[in-house]
Amino acid sequence: MPLPGKWGTHPGPVAAPPSGATAPESRVSAHGGTCQPPPRPLDCTPVLKKTVLTLVLLVVLCAAGFYLAGGWLLGAATRAALPRLVDLAQTTGLRVARCEFATASVHPLVALHWKNWDIAVARPVTPRTNQAAAETLGLRLAQVRLTITGWAPLTADLAVDGGTLETPFYPAAPADLPFAGDEFGVAIERIDSGFLHLPGLALATDPRPLLAALAKDLEQLARGGRTARELQLGARLHFQLKGEPLTVRLETERRAGATWLRFNAADIAELSRRSNQPLTAAEQQLLCAHPQRALLLLRIKEYAERLALRLSRLDRAYGEDFTRHVVWSYWLARTFGDEFAREVTDAHEAGATANTPAEHRQDYANNDIGRRYAVAKKSENQVLQLLKTDPMIVRVAR
Repeated sequence: MPLPGKWGTHPGPVAAPPSGATAPESRVSAHGGTCQPPPRPLDCTPVLKKTVLTLVLLVVLCAAGFYLAGGWLLGAATRAALPRLVDLAQTTGLRVARCEFATASVHPLVALHWKNWDIAVARPVTPRTNQAAAETLGLRLAQVRLTITGWAPLTADLAVDGGTLETPFYPAAPADLPFAGDEFGVAIERIDSGFLHLPGLALATDPRPLLAALAKDLEQLARGGRTARELQLGARLHFQLKGEPLTVRLETERRAGATWLRFNAADIAELSRRSNQPLTAAEQQLLCAHPQRALLLLRIKEYAERLALRLSRLDRAYGEDFTRHVVWSYWLARTFGDEFAREVTDAHEAGATANTPAEHRQDYANNDIGRRYAVAKKSENQVLQLLKTDPMIVRVAR
């Protein structure tokens, strides 16, 4: 009995067409109608490929356009804003005579770069100089990079790299002090490899609060040697010591919830080896921990040694050793205060292994007298007179 089929009835299986024969496009049903084959599924693969390639090409072109046009727009916007930024810097006490950069670029989608900065910072005018003599310090920066790290609120990391200061200069000393002259200082011939990294800056439409806070923190770091702000700073300072070049690396370290400024210990050890009187290990540690005071400490020590030697040659009432210690501790206390002056002189005595116990007692006593003169607000002329008449001064080790 014939079985019912989808397309009608047939008496039995249909024989396969001979090899090489083409299957019929359609066939006639038992009712005389034409049977159509089932519809084939639509193949969208070529269309999808073309669509994806088109989208990728559009993204690449947009990114390239954004990169090229973004850099131009960033440069134009920055140059337009520079006069205002310079004015803001002036309010913090920094006198900027020139500020330029070569190129700007946008690195999609979160980094802005400015390269090859040329900045001239005016030297402060002191009573020892006049306006005509004041020069500028030429600062060059290889790159300034601002990387967006958050969008709500807007935050970024700021990185300044490749800082170079080519203009030689003597670090300033208080103008009313006798050792303020350049002959007692160590000239910094060049500063290079400078960098400053500031993470997590909160950006806003008004940059003044941020700039003021940064200026305050950096000034605190430069003057006090520490700041609560997290940052990384470093540079190489180049000197001439005894006619030979010397490099000291400036570094920062993060400890006890603060950022501390310090000198590299190996470089200070090399400075000690080249000094007329090598520094004790405790003195070296002190210089490393107080880089903002290091050059002024060397000035005071050099001044006390020269003055004591000159006075001892002119008048036998001045012993070279006790005069040096009294004058040294007096100026340390006047400049940095009694407590830090004691720390400095004690660091010297702690490592002076060549001294006898009697010589140590003499030095400790005379250092204490010099500090007491400073606390009593004696002038240097009064101190020089007391050196000849004060019975408390230990003139001979005993």
